[in-house]
Amino acid sequence: MCAEITKALNGAAQDFDPAGSGCGVTGPWQYDPVNNPRGTRCTLQDYNVNALGRRPGDGFANLPVDEVGVQWGLHALEAGTITPEQFVDLNEKVGGLDVDFKWQPKRTAGDVAGIERMYQTDELSYGANWAQVPEIEARTDDTYDEHSNVMHLIARARLDDAAGGHANQVFWQEPVAGPFGLPTPDMHQLTFQVMDQWLTKIDKDHSDASPAEKVVRDKPAAAKDGCYANAQPAPDSACDNVRTANVLPIMGAGLLPARRRCVDRRRFTFTLHRPRGARVVRVAVYVDGRRTRLVRGHSIRRLTIRRLPRGRFVVDIVATRSNGTRLVSTRTYHGCAKSRPHLRLGRSRHHQKRS
Repeated sequence: MCAEITKALNGAAQDFDPAGSGCGVTGPWQYDPVNNPRGTRCTLQDYNVNALGRRPGDGFANLPVDEVGVQWGLHALEAGTITPEQFVDLNEKVGGLDVDFKWQPKRTAGDVAGIERMYQTDELSYGANWAQVPEIEARTDDTYDEHSNVMHLIARARLDDAAGGHANQVFWQEPVAGPFGLPTPDMHQLTFQVMDQWLTKIDKDHSDASPAEKVVRDKPAAAKDGCYANAQPAPDSACDNVRTANVLPIMGAGLLPARRRCVDRRRFTFTLHRPRGARVVRVAVYVDGRRTRLVRGHSIRRLTIRRLPRGRFVVDIVATRSNGTRLVSTRTYHGCAKSRPHLRLGRSRHHQKRS
């Protein structure tokens, strides 16, 4: 565990140490918390400040990482590798890193506004939305930080958990080492060729099927998991023998129940599905069976609903298109958690108007 944490911190310094040289800035341009607090901060979050927003007060980019509630070494405790006393001692003293990548006694707490914006700008991968687009991941062998081999397994687990499968995802492994796991040029070209076939088939699919359904249904024959050498299919054993196994520190940890309330502004924005050649001209919103909003327009693309109830509730969105068809999207909310949308053609199962 200590070796993995040390390795992760050494690799993360160029991404999260604002006084480092990860962005190539030196001299009077370089940030220093004492001598040049207005200098350029070489961190991933400051590089993405337009997406993450700024912290009030110091004006630095919002910190998007958080370890509050993480139980470091939980798996080692369960395996009997460490004692309960060692587990408690570790978590009492592990501390965290501040916004300047300096150790502090308290845990690292991310800026909620920045974490929210990571979801809004697709900088965090959420499986339910991810399942609506095709993906081909081609990589060579590498265990560096967030580019390591195990990230593929983590990403696939997210898809399985949120979407119930990973049929939209294709994984190609090459039996050679490469920096950051980048594919070889020939393999890179192959991914573009197969992805072009995949997207072309989806573009020609004019059915009323959902995006997630089209992605799976229109997948070309070449889009399947496998081992590739010189951009040609190879036996899986050829890749298994060279793939370096690795773990990340967080994989040996557990998570305590959140102490803070999740962020919930009681406002949700929906993007409406539009089939080719048709527009959404009328949208009715039902919350727990009661119609709460009715919108008419020439071409409605998005809809925001506010003042939703707390606790558990069901939202039906009935979108009427210019070709006369209706698409009903149903989603169940419980606090900040929400179910996958259930789509169907026809009328809403609720018809009670707002009184």
